[in-house]
Amino acid sequence: MSGDKLTYEVYNENSFVVRGDRKKHGEIMKTVKNSRWNPRLRDGAGWTVSKGEETALKRVINISNNEKEVKSRKDQTQYHRAISNEKETVFIFRRIFRRSGKI
Repeated sequence: MSGDKLTYEVYNENSFVVRGDRKKHGEIMKTVKNSRWNPRLRDGAGWTVSKGEETALKRVINISNNEKEVKSRKDQTQYHRAISNEKETVFIFRRIFRRSGKI
């Protein structure tokens, strides 16, 4: 078993074999139609999946393998409040209060 990542290869003329950690990837593999866990496959345990489900299988493998690549919020640029300097902030507040007649 490959462990961390899901991999797939041709098993026979009708199916693929998907290998990876059963506990980690078991729930997401249930979303692929006609996938079955088989502990007695040649070259080790894995899921067998019909060749007709290759597009769904690729999508699930991409989602599962990219799960850990989450963008940090510290690096976020979109919708990030810009840091203004103090003089500019004071100037803006003075303009607002002058219009309201409080200064």
